[in-house]
Amino acid sequence: MGRANRRAVIVVAAFVLAVGLGGMTATGATATAPTTGQASAALTLSSNPVLFGVSAVSRSDAWAVGRQNSTGVFKTLIMHWNGAAWSKVNSPSPSLSDAELLGVSAVSGSNAWAVGWYWNRTGTATDTLILHWNGTAWTQVKSPNPSAASPGANSLDGVSARSGSDAWAVGDYVANDGLSHALVLHWNGTAWTQVKSPTAPRYTDFGLTGVSAISGSDAWAVGVRGISGADTSGTLIFHWDGAAWTLVNSPNPGSGTNLLEGVSAVSGSDAWAVGNYSSYLNPGASRTLVLHWNGTAWSKINSPTPNSVDLNFLYGVSARSGSNAWAVGFYWNGTARAYDSLILRWDGTAWSRIKSPNPGPFANHLYGVSARSGSDAWAVGYHDTAVSTTNSLILHWNGTAWANALAG
Repeated sequence: MGRANRRAVIVVAAFVLAVGLGGMTATGATATAPTTGQASAALTLSSNPVLFGVSAVSRSDAWAVGRQNSTGVFKTLIMHWNGAAWSKVNSPSPSLSDAELLGVSAVSGSNAWAVGWYWNRTGTATDTLILHWNGTAWTQVKSPNPSAASPGANSLDGVSARSGSDAWAVGDYVANDGLSHALVLHWNGTAWTQVKSPTAPRYTDFGLTGVSAISGSDAWAVGVRGISGADTSGTLIFHWDGAAWTLVNSPNPGSGTNLLEGVSAVSGSDAWAVGNYSSYLNPGASRTLVLHWNGTAWSKINSPTPNSVDLNFLYGVSARSGSNAWAVGFYWNGTARAYDSLILRWDGTAWSRIKSPNPGPFANHLYGVSARSGSDAWAVGYHDTAVSTTNSLILHWNGTAWANALAG
């Protein structure tokens, strides 16, 4: 299985479909206070840090995860917010080759999970990677790797934790048939185990990118499914009812690509999923995709698409109530000839675009968002710099405006 320069890649039979980073800290976890504060000096531009997920439990306790460059290979990256500044925290990176973290979910100051993937030490497969925070340190926890292909491919993209004995992680793996299959893992307080997930007619490849659990009998997972030999794909949504995961019908507005990157559930009748879609005849012009669950069905909701003739992406979503939700991503700004950050807000009636910082001259990407209240939200990703390197991008919402939390 290949890996894109942001998240996992699902190998879809005759074509490779990028399914991005996920989404949010699927628990709907949150943000923190001040909008400025230097990152730790230990995190330098030369490490090219990129952040994919964010989750917080209070104004003085938030986590962001991703990857950094270490001697030519990717290593895990975890940053922590203590209420005053972001700093780098030691994290296991078990591979001699690449490893990265794509999702994080924090329950308390002594219970947080981060998930991703790494090349195992034999170099024969990518394995799932699950790290746990116990209040003192991050440690690797054993996780299933069902891939029977050669080389094997296992990856986790999203995680949602509710308590010390209830957490979900989702991603994909390549089976011995050479196709991608959805991967769903559950934590019961003692071990992570694989849980059976459904398939669907006509679609041969499956991959999950985000998960959000609101109770022991109500959880959502989203992603993408592809048709073997065809340059088309469909949105993928699974639901957990306490006993089994089932496939739920979801809209596919594009004649070409339709995919979901993140999901956030508020209640049994209020959940959001985001991604993008395109037409078969014009795959280079992707539009933002926002779906809503009203307790009965998923439907497409109008969402701003800044560039109607080029690329627009949504990767993360975080909902706190029926009138407060955020979605983040990026789009191609044809005037500036650059990728600009994209932040959308739901006010209970409509999605609207909110102004957001773009510190990089050519690339400003957002992948994860976590909203805790109407005046406290975080968004993370990366931006390029004047010296042709990348740096972490962490934005904060204070109730009035988004600001660069790492600005000097």
